[in-house]
Amino acid sequence: MIWIIIGIIVIVAFIIFSAFFAAAEMAFVSADRVRVREKAMKGDKKAKLLEDLMENPDEVVSAIVVGNNLVNIAASIFAGAIATYLFGSIGVGVATAIMTLVIV
Repeated sequence: MIWIIIGIIVIVAFIIFSAFFAAAEMAFVSADRVRVREKAMKGDKKAKLLEDLMENPDEVVSAIVVGNNLVNIAASIFAGAIATYLFGSIGVGVATAIMTLVIV
């Protein structure tokens, strides 16, 4: 029984990580290049780092999406294991439905 509680905590943690990756992707894609460049020229180290990352946006976005997919898959695996334990053979379907609603 305790492993179910731990599993739910892990699922919540993975969902928080998923939200972080989604926010990071949106922040990166919507960042104003001109403003970042201006701050970088004024000596802002974080802006300089972001400017360097913006030179290869496909690689950055790909890395973020891979991270998001990994945590979503991990959360779904935990949800499937818990739901199968609780509901038997229909547990995978229950977990799939719930995790689809939560992740989307």
